[in-house]
Amino acid sequence: MMTGTWRWNIVLGFVAAIPTFLVSYASNPLGVSGIRAVYAFTAMFVLSFALRAMLGMALRPPVLRDEADAAEENKGGQLDLTTPDETDDLNGMLKRQWEAPGAVQTPEKSGQQADVGFQPLQPPRLTSVKQQEPGKLAEAIRSMN
Repeated sequence: MMTGTWRWNIVLGFVAAIPTFLVSYASNPLGVSGIRAVYAFTAMFVLSFALRAMLGMALRPPVLRDEADAAEENKGGQLDLTTPDETDDLNGMLKRQWEAPGAVQTPEKSGQQADVGFQPLQPPRLTSVKQQEPGKLAEAIRSMN
């Protein structure tokens, strides 16, 4: 779709034809000046169609597509990286470890399927010693310095 109407083409044609006629009339007969003015009018009339067509395409607002087409086109374009909630499993593992610190919990014992290549870490429990001899504590501090 072009911007404006065909009247713009006529106005631009006359803008080209009138100066052409006036410049040509000074050194040429009236017939030659008239023919050159008609050529200038015709050339500017056709060029203005092309110019308006290019402007119309450049200034056209983007086409709104159907939401269904847009959804179909974007399918697979996003990746959902949410992880499932495993807090109950984690709490159960920690409770089992706390209850039996020396026993290693294997998947067969806990009722899960056995994973051949994976075994969960069994880190040693941290314990605090409430009463210790002051001499041993002082020796440990000295060795850290």
